[in-house]
Amino acid sequence: MRGWYRNIQSRPRVLSLEEVAAACGTTSSKVQNWLRTMTPATDQTNENSVDASRLISFLVKNSMPVPSLLLPPGTKKILCIATHEYEFLEHIDQFDVICRYFSEHCNVLVETSIPGKPADLSILALSPDVVVLFLRSLNQAIANTLFFISNLQPLKTILLVDDAIRHSVASELTVPPRHLVVSNSSPLRQLNHQLHLAFDA
Repeated sequence: MRGWYRNIQSRPRVLSLEEVAAACGTTSSKVQNWLRTMTPATDQTNENSVDASRLISFLVKNSMPVPSLLLPPGTKKILCIATHEYEFLEHIDQFDVICRYFSEHCNVLVETSIPGKPADLSILALSPDVVVLFLRSLNQAIANTLFFISNLQPLKTILLVDDAIRHSVASELTVPPRHLVVSNSSPLRQLNHQLHLAFDA
């Protein structure tokens, strides 16, 4: 699961075909092919230019890499980590609340990974501003990922923890200093309030 949340107050960013091709490591003709397949159809008046936000949406939707050079200035990058893909789907509402909270202030790119070495590599490649972990159980891969994150300051972390293991998380894991721990069963309004308390400052 990936996502692109565009801040409605952000100004449109238009790039040339050559700029997009260079950023994506492809050709201008390939970029033109992408534009033809975008839905809904683009309303660009200049066929030699690309709306960066719409292109990012296209890349995310088609599971293609999003080069940092395409991202508008100030874009916040969020990495969500869960042991299984279905955990994202089970908590899609919480996932959406978190992403929409951050998109109130800026554009947001969301990537996902699994705990352990894949998450470590994703963190190094993406350089996220926030890491969100969905914790339903404790294992060594999760412990290793949290330890890795704890050494990366000022990276912020949100832990969505299953009620059954919440006490164990505090006693058994190395929780990063800059973190927010919430129950994954918290009402959405409460989650939004906790996000404001933790990050608005």
